[in-house]
Amino acid sequence: MSEEPPRDDPPPPPGTPPPPPPTPPWQTIPPPPIVPPPPPPPPPAPPWESNPLPPGAPPAQSPPPPAPPTPPPSWQEGSILPSGPPVAYPGYPGYPPAQRRSRSGLFIGIVALVTLLVLGGIAGGIVYVGLNANKHHAAVAGPVTETTALSSDRGTVVFSDDFQDSSSGWTTDTLPSGTTFAYQPSGYVVVAKGTLDHFATSPYDKPVSQVAISVTATQSADAPIGAGYGVSCWRGTDAAEVRYDFILTTDGDWAIDRRDGGVPTKPLVLKQGSSSVELGSTPVVVRGMCATLADQQTTRLVFFAGAQKLTELTDRAPSLPDTGWLTDLIVTSEQIHPSTVTATRFEVRDLAT
Repeated sequence: MSEEPPRDDPPPPPGTPPPPPPTPPWQTIPPPPIVPPPPPPPPPAPPWESNPLPPGAPPAQSPPPPAPPTPPPSWQEGSILPSGPPVAYPGYPGYPPAQRRSRSGLFIGIVALVTLLVLGGIAGGIVYVGLNANKHHAAVAGPVTETTALSSDRGTVVFSDDFQDSSSGWTTDTLPSGTTFAYQPSGYVVVAKGTLDHFATSPYDKPVSQVAISVTATQSADAPIGAGYGVSCWRGTDAAEVRYDFILTTDGDWAIDRRDGGVPTKPLVLKQGSSSVELGSTPVVVRGMCATLADQQTTRLVFFAGAQKLTELTDRAPSLPDTGWLTDLIVTSEQIHPSTVTATRFEVRDLAT
């Protein structure tokens, strides 16, 4: 096999400068100049700090905030976070420090609840008292029975007279005994003579089946023992008349009488006794009650002097005429000398209403 021999370089053209001499091997070639690296770009401005841009430059885009840390699983007890207030994450404002829960709201709620309970209790108490009052009123109203409790102020006033009107209807006659009845500025004055009972019929002429009669009066200071005053209830006429008298005398003695056949008949004393009440210049209220029961034969009789209950009894009559009781003022006297009774009020009540 043959090989072509190397060719020599052609000679340079005329006028070409000679090449530089070769560099000796011991001579070092200088390194190229070092160019410094460009300065780093300025850091981005924080989100809370204004970062003015050069005129005409597009607005800088803020990097999106990092996502908050993933909460611990619901099955994990406790917390893996460090104790103390929550830590602010980059790009988010810090969480407010933990605050203790105020108890003022709880206190106000408790006070409001207690107030409502108190008001409810008061309202319930008012309703309860009102219902009891109605029951009490219902228990008092209605006809008197054998067991009805009777007080001195029971019943509805159907007639009253303070004797200031001389035409109110009371008698002004003089009786055969010399006893007189007269209207005077001090009241209705009865000057009684003889050992007698003197009656003045009430102007109220409507019969009441269950009646309370009262007279308020004074007795003259020189009245003899045995003199006094009281009230009467009666029904029927002539021989059929039935009458009950309630009499209190100056020394505090009292009696309930029954008369059959009218005033002229001799009274039958049903019950009598003594009390601490004395008649004189101090007004005393004498009150008698005649309450006929449903059988129309039995009558409850109750006697009061002021608020003091003197006695109570029941009396039975074979028959009671008419539909109810009428009322009288009664004055009793002694033969020794006259006595004066001054009445200042007379009152009739219906016990069944």
